[in-house]
Amino acid sequence: MLHLRVTLFGRFEAEDGHGSSIAIESQKAQELFCYLLLFRGRPHARELLAETFWANNTTEKAKSYLRRTLWQLQNALNGQRETADTPFLLIDPEWLQLNPAAELRLDVAILENAYARAEDVPGPQLDAEMAHDLRAAVDLYQGSLLEGWYHNWCVFERERLQHIYFIALDKLISYCEAHGLYEMGIEYGLRALRQDQAREQTHRQLMRLRHLMRDRSGALRQYQWCRTALHEELEVEPTRRTKALYQRIKLGEQEASYALDKRNRSGSQSDLKSTINELRRIREKIRLLSAHVDDVILAAEKRQ
Repeated sequence: MLHLRVTLFGRFEAEDGHGSSIAIESQKAQELFCYLLLFRGRPHARELLAETFWANNTTEKAKSYLRRTLWQLQNALNGQRETADTPFLLIDPEWLQLNPAAELRLDVAILENAYARAEDVPGPQLDAEMAHDLRAAVDLYQGSLLEGWYHNWCVFERERLQHIYFIALDKLISYCEAHGLYEMGIEYGLRALRQDQAREQTHRQLMRLRHLMRDRSGALRQYQWCRTALHEELEVEPTRRTKALYQRIKLGEQEASYALDKRNRSGSQSDLKSTINELRRIREKIRLLSAHVDDVILAAEKRQ
């Protein structure tokens, strides 16, 4: 049985079951190997592979280059075989594919599998096992797919997997919010912003989480960060939904400040009692408003 650990997020790396690095010196061999890993669920026609990787050559030359690249890749992987009857690649004159018998730990596959199990489950409704698997999967995302590679097939897959990564983070943030794990949710939100600082939905999530932690100033600063990022990267303003959330958070602060200023101007005992009552009324109003807003947002997110 073969044992391989392959990393495609960030920089390409391959190790055997003992943690030793597998050197694939040829760049084309690396590219072919990564292609087969990404599209591991099916066999590939050799002629189509030759056209994909050597499109600017004649058919015969492309096939010759493919044969040489396969030989280089097999040489790099053959040392990982524990028995002669377990090649990593299954090759015949017309087709090739990865050996399904190979024991492979692939970061991309872990993310895809965890996402597939949780895809139709709203974040707040994730069970503990789903949340655990998603957390383990996003921890493997150490950068975009094969950073520095710009082949068409790679760019498309990079966008697709980043989309999955963002959705997984959204689900985890919602899960953390529903279970009172606010600091953990903020960490997942910041991870998303490291990949795309103009992601408005994530800014809203962070505004809510900071507000739930009673960090109103942090929530308001989060809005300013959102506004700056949208302006610098997209030259747009935040949406009405984001602005409304900002105003709701800011409203409580303004009303409380107004009541305190009124108390300071008066100085009388009756005004002080009146101010205290007013503050209590404002506090209750904010609590009810916040609960209503959270319910509305949660209901909307469930419909997404």
